Amino acid sequence: MIKTCVTEVFLKGNSYERGVSYGEQAADAIKRCIDHYAEYIKKSTGMDWETACEGAKIFEESIRNFRPEYIDEMKGIAQGAGVPYEEILAINCRSELYAMKGGLQQECTAFAIMPSASRNGHVLAGQNWDNCYGQRDCMVVVHIYQEDKPDIILFTEAGFIGGKGMNSNGLSLTLNALETNFNSKGVPLHIKMRAALDSCHIAKAYESVAKPLSTVGANLIITSGDGVALSAELTPDGVDAVLPDQGVIAHTNHLLSPMLQQKSPDNWRSWGTTFVRLCRLRELLYGHHDIDKEYMFHVMRDHGGYPYSICYHPEEKEPSIETMAGNYSLVMDTTEKTAYFCAGQPCEGEFKEYRI
Repeated sequence: MIKTCVTEVFLKGNSYERGVSYGEQAADAIKRCIDHYAEYIKKSTGMDWETACEGAKIFEESIRNFRPEYIDEMKGIAQGAGVPYEEILAINCRSELYAMKGGLQQECTAFAIMPSASRNGHVLAGQNWDNCYGQRDCMVVVHIYQEDKPDIILFTEAGFIGGKGMNSNGLSLTLNALETNFNSKGVPLHIKMRAALDSCHIAKAYESVAKPLSTVGANLIITSGDGVALSAELTPDGVDAVLPDQGVIAHTNHLLSPMLQQKSPDNWRSWGTTFVRLCRLRELLYGHHDIDKEYMFHVMRDHGGYPYSICYHPEEKEPSIETMAGNYSLVMDTTEKTAYFCAGQPCEGEFKEYRI
């Protein structure tokens, strides 16, 4: 069995200095993360790691044109961890590396709760992260302190500069994958995710992920503690916003936008798990007006449709590192700027509180 391991790091300074500190504090986890992705990508796409690192370079120009400081941060991480910069770039482009060779990413379940559906009038966001089982020992909680942008608490994979999380302005971000098509000319997904959390306002966060061309399909739920939540469905063929229904946004792994359903291929349409989890989310959330964090923990532990449930379990009793499983659960109260994080299966663990 793989040991669940969460590394916590604290970053200050300019982009490069933060990167160096990140690399130094999380060096072991970063090296494990690189090793795992070299194996995952080889098994999923047939592409060896050297070829993958070379392939990731095609995104460097789009990242530099979008946010040049993110290149500096990734170079700092490489320096601090003692690994080649190309490997840090590659893991930050892991969604694109899978997609360019037709690999399938089976992640995740995400939802948001508006004030009208919450017990105390707060805005809440939730995410179960389903990914390769081996990533359980590569998880990091990154506290980023910035002078010219909001501070961020990031729940991500070691060496990544973007991911799910919340900022000091009360914005939160979650992710669930959409399997559409691929475009090598866009801005990588996890780079966009960092830009969203670097934003001061939810409108700007949406624009930061929606305006640059998307490389892959993804759904990002963005919430604001002052009473706003929206879901950005991103594809290389277009972008659309999905708004709350009955005070709830619920999303799994297929397109909900009628416009994008007509424009983009949706490879998840033949996969039952995405519909099972969405069915359970709607059953558990719609029509409720007293949802709080404890109820969200309950939803995330739900086993309807087991093992392909909201609480996603591996099929094997002793899964290999590439087996899909629920690796962590995250609840964020963006009104209180408080996050609750559970490493591993939520049905087996406890949620730890983090404040920003």
